[in-house]
Amino acid sequence: MKKGSTILIVDDDEVFRQLLIDALGERGYKLLETSSSEIVLEMLEKQKPDMAIIDVDLPTMNGIELTKAIKEQHPQFPIVMITGYAALYSPADVLATGVEAFLQKPITMDKLMSIIAQL
Repeated sequence: MKKGSTILIVDDDEVFRQLLIDALGERGYKLLETSSSEIVLEMLEKQKPDMAIIDVDLPTMNGIELTKAIKEQHPQFPIVMITGYAALYSPADVLATGVEAFLQKPITMDKLMSIIAQL
């Protein structure tokens, strides 16, 4: 993903979401953000981000369910899934949703930037 691309951040942890916004914004990315999985599909249609970073643990619809819904409509849309609860989710199950990467919090910006650069 080249600089200037738009990244959608979906995480209900406001502090973590803001950390990603600050770090990725400083690196030249445009950012969209939400804590609500319900509006993500609408955001994809209206605001056309280039990729998403999605937390697994979201209220109402978790990140795995959200990813499956996104991939049904946009199979090539790049998604990086993150979680602070990796022990609760099998990496194989998460990767089976079609995500490009699965990271456990705390994440390092170097690792995240390496993955984003490959997309």
